[in-house]
Parts: sequence; C-alpha cells; structure tokens
Amino acid sequence: MRVAVAAQTRAAQTLEMTVEDTGIGIAPDVQARLFEPFVQAESSTTRRFGGTGLGLTICRKLIALMGGALELQSAPGVGTRMTVRLVMPVEAQRYKVSGLRGKRGVVAVADARVAQALVNFGEALGIDLRRVGLSAAELSDPVALADADLIFLSEGIEIPDAARLGSRVICLTEKPKPTGYRILDDAVRVSINPISWRGLGTACAAALTGLPTLPSRPRGIAEAGSAPPDRERAIASGRLILVAEDHPVNQELIRHQLTLLGFACDVVNDGVEALAALQQTSYGCLITDCHMPSLSGYELARRVREAEEAPRAGAQHLPILGITANTAPEDLSQCHDAGMDDCLVKPTRLATLREHLSRWFGAEGARQATMPAEAVSAALPAAEA
Repeated sequence: MRVAVAAQTRAAQTLEMTVEDTGIGIAPDVQARLFEPFVQAESSTTRRFGGTGLGLTICRKLIALMGGALELQSAPGVGTRMTVRLVMPVEAQRYKVSGLRGKRGVVAVADARVAQALVNFGEALGIDLRRVGLSAAELSDPVALADADLIFLSEGIEIPDAARLGSRVICLTEKPKPTGYRILDDAVRVSINPISWRGLGTACAAALTGLPTLPSRPRGIAEAGSAPPDRERAIASGRLILVAEDHPVNQELIRHQLTLLGFACDVVNDGVEALAALQQTSYGCLITDCHMPSLSGYELARRVREAEEAPRAGAQHLPILGITANTAPEDLSQCHDAGMDDCLVKPTRLATLREHLSRWFGAEGARQATMPAEAVSAALPAAEA
C-alpha cells in the first residue's frame, strides 16, 4: 500500500492511495462488471469467505461523493492495483503540538519506508528527525545521540544507557494497537501497523514529559484498567474468554475491549485452533468470527454443540457469541441455526459487547467454566494440524 501527494497547491493536495497485490489478477471481462452491485470476481469467494459483492460499489459511490475517483488496473497472472484519488483542502501548512516543535530525534529502523514515514510525520509535528545506521558503534556513541530528545528503535534493537543521556526511547512494534500506541511501565511503544497520526503525536508528548499515562478511556467505561486480568484467576472464576478471529487488527481490538471490561482472553486465528484450545482449557465463553479460513465460526459452533450433546460428555452449555459483518436477516439466522447464542455486527461497540456478556456473567461478572476441557477432549475429534 502506498500513499503519495500527486499534486499540490497552497489550498489543496491531490492524494493518491494505491493498494497493489501480486495475486491471480482479474480478467478484462470481469473488470467491466466488478463495480456492479452483488458481483464478485471469483465465484468461490462467497462460498469460502462470505460477502455480498457490494464493497467496491459502495467504495466508488463514497469516493464520488467526495469528488474523487477510483481506478482499477489488473492483469491475469500479474496482479491488481486499485488507486483512489482525492483532492483534499489544506487547513494548515504545519501541525502544531505543544511541547513538540523544535525537538530533535533519531530513527534507527531497518525498513527504509517506515523510517521515511516517521521522518515525514516528525516534520509535520515539528520534530526534526534524522536516520542513523543500525551499527553497534553508531548507536553506542553518546556524541552521535547527544542532541536527540527522542530515539525511535525497531524491536530487538537496544542501546546502552550511557549513550542515551537524557533521550527518551520509543520502541516500534508491528503489533497493531487500537490507539496507535501504548505506555506500560514507563515504556512507550508505537505501532507501525499502521502508524497512527494521533497516536504518534500523543506518544511523543508522553515520552518527552515522562507521563506514565495510558490512552484516554472512552466516556462511561469504568469496569477495569488497561492491564490484562490474571489468566489463572480468570480460569478459576470462569471468566476466561476464547476469541477466534483471523484478522490481526480485529484480534487486537477485541482483546483491548475485553481488557477494558475486566476479562482475560485467549486469541486464536481460526476454528481449527479454537477446537484445539477448547481441548486444553476450560472457558467461560467463546467469541468467534463467522467467516474464517480452515474452519468457519458456523462450523465451529456446530462442533461445540455436538460435543456437548455427546453421551457421557458431561459438558455444560458454552455461551457462543458470533461476530459478522453481514446484517441480512438470513445471515443472523444462520448464526442461531449453527448453535450460537447471539450475534454481533461489526464494528462492535464496547457498550454492546458489555451488554451481551452481562447476560452470561451477570452483575458480578463471574460464572463457572461451562465446558470442562476433559469433556471437550473426549467428545471432539482431534483438531487438524
């Protein structure tokens, strides 16, 4: 994915956002119909992953309403490129953040694109950032780092305390963060997957002032802090939740929401991994995406219910909450037909998730684990590798 300024005046910028792959490509006759409603390029897509074929139609309409254009370029066997062009007004030539303008910093990152993105963000924030090499000699030289207020480091790179002097270190991680950053135990971490404009500015300000603060909490949330609950204690009280979700950003979001609500969770990538986890651990609830590779949430729910009904299984009813992007009544009915107790529509609001979980965990938020691991192991076939 690339974002570039294609043209610029003092009043406006023309932005080009390009997403390109090296996949199977799209045939010319299909390209002509691809922006029509309910059309998908490959017939097995709906069967494997769901979807309605409305995504590109909606995108083109929204972009047109913004005065922009959406362009498709594709060749079978080569890949596909989608380009969005938008003319955006310039409200200010520079972004002003109190306490950041005039600061200096260094960027020690192996990925040249990430390093350049940080330099560009820094310029807009008023921070003078420069790239340095990753050699041990340069990162250990107090003279080279003497004028740095901030030091950005990739994961796995360390510098001696003596070389830091008064500099504050910000660690970069590829792990997605809902707010774009996290501050824990006075250590500041910024996600580059993707880089959040607001998150980067907040993290820099916090690092420079030494504030061990956490990202601001949405109004009305007071159930828990941001530190994950103790897992073993959650198992004992039946509060450990199993989450089956294949998208890494959605994984981080649901984990963050559950933490705010006071729940510990285990996260797996698909239904096959969920079955394996159920064989090893007793959970108080299962939250599953409906459309996943290998084993869908629908089939996962069916197998869990079959295990509960098996003779001598001794398993109690495990609450299962499905999550889907589809809002059609037949899709929601499919969740109940598969044995799910309820279904949420993406994106899931924190208040909605709290309301659904309270139905099973009650006011005290505790319940006994409803499906002993021994019972699941005996009733379910071994999960596929």
